[in-house]
Amino acid sequence: MADRFRNIARRLDRGLLPWMGPAQVGAGHPEEPYQRPVDAACPICHRPMADHVVERSADPARATRLICPA
Repeated sequence: MADRFRNIARRLDRGLLPWMGPAQVGAGHPEEPYQRPVDAACPICHRPMADHVVERSADPARATRLICPA
């Protein structure tokens, strides 16, 4: 019974590989943890993010707001 399931899995792998591609298992090399940039710039006004105000509400229905100093 186990051989039958293995054969079915192999056939599925061979059939789906051209459309889905290989498994996504990582970059293929060790990766370092993400480190935030020291001088992050605002995606809107390109000024430092330290100059901005981020408004977060306890109400989940309200969106987070970014207030630019410009």
